[in-house]
Amino acid sequence: MNHLHPQPDDRLFDEHLLQQLDYALVWIGYARQQLMQKSEGIKQVHDDLEREGRKSANEENELLRELQALGNQRANAAEEDTPPHELEVGWDASSEAKVSSVLKVRKLKRVQKKRTTRS
Repeated sequence: MNHLHPQPDDRLFDEHLLQQLDYALVWIGYARQQLMQKSEGIKQVHDDLEREGRKSANEENELLRELQALGNQRANAAEEDTPPHELEVGWDASSEAKVSSVLKVRKLKRVQKKRTTRS
């Protein structure tokens, strides 16, 4: 029967319970705010990782294209019987051509000189 008629103790109990509920709501609000901030931080990290992943994928694709182009270049050179030293990285055909023509001229002069001295 106590529950049918309000007693003075019940009102104090209700007030105390309301205070505890208010306190709990404040802490729930605080926790919610903290979770929102962490969620935003996680979202930012996720976006940064996605952006870095796309950048890395693009760089990897570019390197694969370069590697494929080098492979094609080697295959084409092999079909054309290109000397292996010309396939090395940094080989410069123009400087090689100049050097070899100079060497050819010197060799030609030596051969001509030997021929004239023998005669």
